[in-house]
Amino acid sequence: MADAVVAAVQEAIGAHPNLDFGLAIVGWVLGLAPHVPPTLFALGRAAGWIGHALEQYSSNCFIRPRAQYVGVRPAD
Repeated sequence: MADAVVAAVQEAIGAHPNLDFGLAIVGWVLGLAPHVPPTLFALGRAAGWIGHALEQYSSNCFIRPRAQYVGVRPAD
């Protein structure tokens, strides 16, 4: 069923499945409660954010120096 959904979406809009789709399929196959896949996603994301914060604190500089604001300059 998952392969059919992926194929239909790719044909319709040319997009590939994301992590949310994968977690939904894993949750369905394993018979997990509906709240488990989003919880796993949030835990993984939080672990990544904590890792980035620790890296930034230890290096004492921004870990993504290429990121630059390109929007409208705020008024003084």
